Amino acid sequence: MLLLIAGGALFVFKRASGKTAPPIDVAQVSRGDIQLTVQATGTLQATRTVDIGTQVSGTVKRMYVDYNSIVKKGDLIAEIDPQLSEAAVESAEATLDRANIDLGAAKETLETDTRVRDRERDLFEHDLATEQNREAGDLQVAADQAVVDEDKAAVVVATAGLDQAKLTLAFCTIRSPIDGVVVSRNADQGQTVAASLAVPSLYVIATDISNLQLSGQVDEADIGKLHPGQDVTFQVDAYPRQTFHGTMTQVRLNATSTNNVVTYQAIIAVRNPDLRLLPSMTAKLEIHVAQATNVVRVPAAALRFRPTRDIFDALGQTPVQIPSLFNTTLPRTSVPPLPLPSNIAIPTRDSEGNRVIDTKYAATPHPRARADAWVLDQGRLRVVPLIVGISDGTWSELLQGALNPGDELVTMVRVPSKPRLPASPFAPPGRGYGRYGR
Repeated sequence: MLLLIAGGALFVFKRASGKTAPPIDVAQVSRGDIQLTVQATGTLQATRTVDIGTQVSGTVKRMYVDYNSIVKKGDLIAEIDPQLSEAAVESAEATLDRANIDLGAAKETLETDTRVRDRERDLFEHDLATEQNREAGDLQVAADQAVVDEDKAAVVVATAGLDQAKLTLAFCTIRSPIDGVVVSRNADQGQTVAASLAVPSLYVIATDISNLQLSGQVDEADIGKLHPGQDVTFQVDAYPRQTFHGTMTQVRLNATSTNNVVTYQAIIAVRNPDLRLLPSMTAKLEIHVAQATNVVRVPAAALRFRPTRDIFDALGQTPVQIPSLFNTTLPRTSVPPLPLPSNIAIPTRDSEGNRVIDTKYAATPHPRARADAWVLDQGRLRVVPLIVGISDGTWSELLQGALNPGDELVTMVRVPSKPRLPASPFAPPGRGYGRYGR
């Protein structure tokens, strides 16, 4: 009985160790272009948006512009009913007039009392008046001078009140602070607005949307590849078959963390001469980091292939020892920056004229990585050490290695699964499954 079991097991092992070669998938080395990109999502927005409000309370007398209206700086766009403000101006003018009248009267009194004091002094010097009269004259002049000073201060206060009332009246006329287009209107004619607690919003005006900016959220793992001047292509759902272009201008330092995923905001300048792109559109963008033109390309799938012992056994081959680090002295080079569109300039200073840090970002050094590829040499696997550069996920740039276009590299060896040995009748049954189990 034992001989029959051993013979059956040997038969199974012989069938499992047959010499039929397993199917092998290969891919060819080629020559072509490779472009390294960083993908992200973003939102189009105006380069500058201003919320136009009112500093005075009252009824909206008239709205002069509507949605999508093009406005210039200084254009009249709204007006608050000025009746209350005009009444305040008239009241302030009357207060100022009253203060001037009081000041004039005080000056006349001071002048009269000053002459009286001078006569009392002359009389006192000729012993024709008492010292008490002289002192009374001095005290009266001092009191009149105090009244004059007080009235002068009242005139200053009244003048300031009149200026404030006129300024409030001027605030009833609302003008556009920038050139742009109205993207939102938040009030209507006849509506009452209160500016006591917060500034009510009347309009939202965006700068000329022929120039937009695309704000993209870039993962922290890719942020080191970005620098100003890089070309960016993107698509929006409104025009799925059209590709738009922009230029990287800024990488903002304020990071956002969502579910432990850190992203940075990249700002891309976008030309929009035909006004097809609109603010708040969602875009799928690709930032072009580097490119290699007409280079030898190695399939990325071949670089990911790692033969196992089962593969070597299926090929009837002794496992190959992978050599140590490939000896190379290739110099480190920098990726040449992509050409900057002539119609978009990279800012070196912010809107206030301060220097910005973005110009300090340099181009990403050319990537260099150790890799191994496997070729099939007379039915046997042979390793080829490589140095590769940029990769787009499908192809990798070959910097050094004994490969030429047309060479075939192994990407997969389909090894059949090993058959299981028949169970021995003398083995104890599995717990809970044998005839002696529960």
